[in-house]
Amino acid sequence: MTTPGYLPVTAERSGFASADVSVTDSLAMSRATLDQRLTRATLQQRLDEADTDTERRRLVSNATDVLETRTDALVADATDARERFRRGSLSATNYSTTLASIDARAESLVSLAQFIEGRPAASASAKTRAAQFRARLLAYSDSLRDRVAAAVDGEAQLDRLYVEAGPNGTALAAVDDGSYVRTASRPTNYDADPAGVPSGSAIIDHVESLYPWVMNQSTGVSFVPIPIQSSSAKYAYRLTLTYANGTVQSYVDMSSGEVYQETETLAVDGLAASPDASTTSGEAQLSVSRAYPGGPMRVVVTADGSPTAATVSIANETVGGTGTDGHLWTPSPTGSFTVSATTTGGETLRVRTASLPAA
Repeated sequence: MTTPGYLPVTAERSGFASADVSVTDSLAMSRATLDQRLTRATLQQRLDEADTDTERRRLVSNATDVLETRTDALVADATDARERFRRGSLSATNYSTTLASIDARAESLVSLAQFIEGRPAASASAKTRAAQFRARLLAYSDSLRDRVAAAVDGEAQLDRLYVEAGPNGTALAAVDDGSYVRTASRPTNYDADPAGVPSGSAIIDHVESLYPWVMNQSTGVSFVPIPIQSSSAKYAYRLTLTYANGTVQSYVDMSSGEVYQETETLAVDGLAASPDASTTSGEAQLSVSRAYPGGPMRVVVTADGSPTAATVSIANETVGGTGTDGHLWTPSPTGSFTVSATTTGGETLRVRTASLPAA
């Protein structure tokens, strides 16, 4: 199974998480958001009460120092959580909820950075620093972490989340509402050095080197520098590639050209998949299309040649059902595993397969 956007992570450990409602985790995420709102509200109140421009500039500078301290703390917490997951002292589920909590903090700090950048009293230095921290924080927030947070709050359901981590980053993957979503973060690909905006042709050449398949199929390319103000130093840019079957959105470091966060969204109905492993019992057949670890794997069950509903298990864990269309898409585990399907008629089929080599 080939997908167009793929920021690799050197995975040392992987697993599957279930995002369940948790009052404790939900409160922690809500508190992170509230803390930043209070910071913004307090800053605005003090700015309104300040008598001089000098005092207002000092207040914004102090707020920028707070932003830096909280950003550094977030990065340290994220690194510690990844190391604990790699060592096996943190389960995939606990790691995913930790990532969701970090996501909530990152989003709130990004909002604080934007608030600082927009203050008339902010000096050029404060605006530059806030933009730098904002770009850095984008490595710690993505749509799947948001989805985990929503599931923890009881506002959404996410039954099966693939999680992998290694020395250079973290990746998540899930099939949700007819789409395959993979997010990857490699924070060390971001550096704090600013750079000028390259020419249009240089940008296109670089994007083609990053995503050659997508560029051949793309129907749209969007490039947004961070910060967007023309006179400010640029730390990163948001790249969005749109094509017939989905989108790839990346954050790219401006000075190094390295992707440090990527979100890939694909409509599973448009994915091509060939049966790499299959087994037959009577009139029933089970076929599995292989994928790289965390990639979109298709399970097909038929009876008398027609699609049929079946309950699907992978490595002795029920992961869902094929439904009347006979298909189930789910993230692939790592290594060798057994896929089994039990039809409504009670027929159980099993096939042994393995993930494709990681890219």
